[in-house]
Amino acid sequence: MILRKELPQEIKRFFEEIGVQEEELLLTTDSDLDLEGNYSTQWLVLSSTRLMNIGLKGALVWIVKEFNLNELTSVRVDRRVGNASLEVEKKGQFYEVIRFSTALIGKFEGFSTEITAVLKGRDLILTTEQQGEKEHKQKRHLKQRLSWASPKSTRKNRLLPRIFQLLKPYHGTGVLLVFLLLTGAALDLASPQFFKVLVDNFIETVALPAWFLAFALWFKQNSNIQYLLLLVLALGLLQLLRKIIRLIHNGLITKVASQIAFNLRNRLFKKLQELSFSFYEHHQVEQLMVKITQDVEELRGLILQATHNVINILLLIGAGILLSALELHLAVYALLPALFVIGLTLVYWNYEPPSYRSYWHKKAKLNEVLSTLLSRLRISKTFGQESRETENFKYYNDHPRQSMSKRGRVSGAFHPIISCLFGLGSLIVLYCGGQNVLRSELTLGTLIAFFSYLKMFYGALSQLTNINQWFISFTSTVQRIFQILDSEPKIKKSPQAVDFEFTGAISFEELTFGYDPNFPVIKDLNLTIEPGELVGIVGPSGCGKSTMISLLCRFYDPDRGRIMIDHVDLREINPACLRQQIGLVLQEPYLFRGSITENIAFGRPDISFEEIMAAAKAAHAHDFIINLPDGYDTILGERGSGLSRGEQQRIAIARAFLGNPKILILEEATSSVDPESEKAILEALEVLTKGRTTIIITHRLSTLSHADRIIVVNDGTIRETGSHQELLSLNGLYRRLLETQLPYLRNQQVTTSSTRRAN
Repeated sequence: MILRKELPQEIKRFFEEIGVQEEELLLTTDSDLDLEGNYSTQWLVLSSTRLMNIGLKGALVWIVKEFNLNELTSVRVDRRVGNASLEVEKKGQFYEVIRFSTALIGKFEGFSTEITAVLKGRDLILTTEQQGEKEHKQKRHLKQRLSWASPKSTRKNRLLPRIFQLLKPYHGTGVLLVFLLLTGAALDLASPQFFKVLVDNFIETVALPAWFLAFALWFKQNSNIQYLLLLVLALGLLQLLRKIIRLIHNGLITKVASQIAFNLRNRLFKKLQELSFSFYEHHQVEQLMVKITQDVEELRGLILQATHNVINILLLIGAGILLSALELHLAVYALLPALFVIGLTLVYWNYEPPSYRSYWHKKAKLNEVLSTLLSRLRISKTFGQESRETENFKYYNDHPRQSMSKRGRVSGAFHPIISCLFGLGSLIVLYCGGQNVLRSELTLGTLIAFFSYLKMFYGALSQLTNINQWFISFTSTVQRIFQILDSEPKIKKSPQAVDFEFTGAISFEELTFGYDPNFPVIKDLNLTIEPGELVGIVGPSGCGKSTMISLLCRFYDPDRGRIMIDHVDLREINPACLRQQIGLVLQEPYLFRGSITENIAFGRPDISFEEIMAAAKAAHAHDFIINLPDGYDTILGERGSGLSRGEQQRIAIARAFLGNPKILILEEATSSVDPESEKAILEALEVLTKGRTTIIITHRLSTLSHADRIIVVNDGTIRETGSHQELLSLNGLYRRLLETQLPYLRNQQVTTSSTRRAN
């Protein structure tokens, strides 16, 4: 999306002829349609004084449309079926300037935003280089957002140091674990030497080795029976020490792994609490839950498995050295199958990473689909779609099965092959070693010890063929965890953030914001609200009402402009101070599983029960609460199930009462309730809004007749403002919105009257 694109030479010459200097040009870009919707190239050019649509066909250049900037009020992009157009407002009427396909909407939305900046007298036009850099950053951000791990954590040369940093608090225990591993491996490697002595020197007639005689003399033993007893006791002691070391090691590594998992879960949840709302727009809650629970638990298991890999590496090295020391020729024979195993393992490792990632992605997709299917279980039963939902689940459930089956077939072929190779190596050693024993070139004890070390060598190598799978699982799991830990909140606390008590004055100044910067939802909006004023905000769906509230609560920061509370920029206010003094009652009450008392006191858990009851009475909720079987101790289900929507809303209002906010925001608080409940809620809100700056967002315009001022928003800008009567007299958008609701209001009144007569 280049907004300062190089003009064709034909247009440059044309501008020279009509006296337009290149230095005057601020923005230039091309379209792919003409004003009739035919495929054609036309250029939109913004100079310091004019906005022009330039037609180009071969060498022919002409001005299709031209507007003086000082005559324009606003700019917008009008979307249609298959195409869109950029329009400018002149003397209250919109005129089409240029048309383009839907593929170019993003570019012309940006063009529209920049033209608006010029009309407002701001110098925010991007140069070609700046725009290119912006595009590069946007593409890089998109790539990072879509990748399965964050860029910081995917660099393997940085991943290992970060893992060691993760383990740094446990370095003392780590040193002890390394000592235990080395000692345990040494004890394992020592046992065959004692068996060699037992066979060679007690069954055969070979003289005792010098090291054993020194060992026996230290214990003052000098007969064969005493030597044998000492040998057996030494073997028993080795086994006992090995079991004790294993017991201590297992206890320590389990404790460390569990503590790491505990700390990681706490860090992850803390990070999720800090992240901005925009993070959750691109990450499903189900995936985040998997990372906090399953991924962390998997990491704990992988840490436990890591020590087994270390033991296998130590045994592989130690056994290899001792095999060579005992009989070099036999060691060479033993190594031949091992070389084939290593070659097959490298081939297997090349297959394993993509196979594992494919399986993990399919499993994650299954979790996502399962969560979606369960969340819409009620509606699937309502429309009798259980069979279709079951088939959907079977379809996605089959993907990880196929992936795992494919991995299983490869793994099932790989491991028997290496077992055969190891068996072949043992047979070769048995034949060659047996010949040496028969020729008295090798003692039987040496052959038995050799076989013991060979078993260790082959066993360790067999286990290590799976180390790549462990490494992939380990790094992938850590990457997924770091993906969250590396995420930075877009809403950050300013180092100069201040805390103060609000009076309730609010001002929106030249506010522009879009969830996608190329598609602004709020456009150069200006609004001032006085302390204690009750303001209603109305408009068609999607006009930007809720976005204004999200910006006021600082769930997002504006792309341009600012919001002030008591003449202090929202970004300079401590977020905790801001949230404590803004009360929010939404269309969806968001009650959680717990008692009614806990739900009301959520914002102030240290509040007394008397204050909770007072808030419930003020919210007209006390009467229905005490009629429940357990009163205030009644346990609610998920999202407040067990109560009607009107009762849920009154619980939410009671919660807002306890917060005693200086600014109160009510978003569609009565939109989903019956007339009787609406009456009770409105009575509660009348008490709650007294003495507070109050903003009410609603589609039910009849509830705003008592508002001090009503703001009518459309397409991200304020179209009308005034009292209920003043707006009716304007005969504009507010009146049209109200007239569309009159038939519904009459029907509602008739229904309510009929119900009362029936009762």
